[in-house]
Amino acid sequence: MHCELLSAIEMTKYRHRGSKITFLTIALIFFICAHNVVAEPLIGDQLGGIWINKTYLSFLKESLSFKAASQSTHFPALIYNPKIKELMLVLNFHEGVTVKVKQIDSISGAFIFESPNPTLKSLVFKDSLCIAELRHDSTILKQEYVRISEQYNDYYRQIGKFLAREILVGQYRDKNNVIVFEDEISIWNGKKFKYKPVLSYVEFIPIDAFVLLDSNGHYSKIFGFATNGAMFQIYELDENAKVIKALLYDLTKK
Repeated sequence: MHCELLSAIEMTKYRHRGSKITFLTIALIFFICAHNVVAEPLIGDQLGGIWINKTYLSFLKESLSFKAASQSTHFPALIYNPKIKELMLVLNFHEGVTVKVKQIDSISGAFIFESPNPTLKSLVFKDSLCIAELRHDSTILKQEYVRISEQYNDYYRQIGKFLAREILVGQYRDKNNVIVFEDEISIWNGKKFKYKPVLSYVEFIPIDAFVLLDSNGHYSKIFGFATNGAMFQIYELDENAKVIKALLYDLTKK
């Protein structure tokens, strides 16, 4: 603080021109001092982690569809690694643009890049959000990102777990079947499988999808699904994930 508040308060012990300093005077001193406090510097390490596009999240929660949410933005996530000062702008969950960060301004929260980037025009940390100006074709877009994790390693897996909780995680039943989705584990009538949601969609994939994995974490089989929050349907897809072959399960969430 630039003001000696203690000294100011102690002055109330003495009389000034025959009267004590009023509490109003003390309040004024506090007000002046508060407006002269130097802002706490932002620490770059504190901004590390995974940041998800707010528009993407909003569409995901409204539509309950990874495929629909993927149409809301080309830039669904940011990953910042403060140890190497490297920022990655994730494009459609299947590629990324990497930018080296020179520093983060301690007052404004602006990321200062080592060199200009044609896609990521600017990035500022403000009010717990990362706010980016992005170029898409000839348009400049303003996008806001909210942090979902302070960890930045294995980001695709972490994002998949977080987003699966919005749509997939739960218990589903019909008369003869019980299928449960937990974090990265799916239990089909008592039999456990590892799984991951499909986040990257190309035009030919007709429906939302998840992949069952083998014991080594490798691709085993892809399934389509649809949900409205209460109903959950699982579909068989052809091996190229281009055609819906059959409805396998018509379930209700419990």
